[in-house]
Amino acid sequence: MDKTIAAVKALIEKEGEYLFVGVEYGDGTIWVPPGGKVERGESPIQALNREVQSETSLKIEPGRPIGMYHFLKGEKDRGDQVTLTLFETNKVYGNVDIETDHAKEDGITDYRWMSPEQITKNNVTDTLRQLLEQEIF
Repeated sequence: MDKTIAAVKALIEKEGEYLFVGVEYGDGTIWVPPGGKVERGESPIQALNREVQSETSLKIEPGRPIGMYHFLKGEKDRGDQVTLTLFETNKVYGNVDIETDHAKEDGITDYRWMSPEQITKNNVTDTLRQLLEQEIF
């Protein structure tokens, strides 16, 4: 049975660039902000802190939510519906390290700090690109 999943991502800004992680997807890499699923009994902020730290080793102080979007997770847009909230984050502590077990389990293979121009030229989802263009850039 298909279900609705709550998820969160952190748009982490540092010196005018944003942190994206590269995730293996199909035959290539898709670039997304770090984050993931909200677990049962967890608040979105708790999930965001847990996911960002487990994927990147960074500690953050999330800011305001800057947008929400929905998509279907699965092959050919079939499967669970994901409702994702993107949070602004500009207080960051530590250094990026994607060599964690959790990052590897999530298929994270790389990370990049990207300017807004670089984000629009890289392989990000159309929905995320539109949200960023409306709310940030």
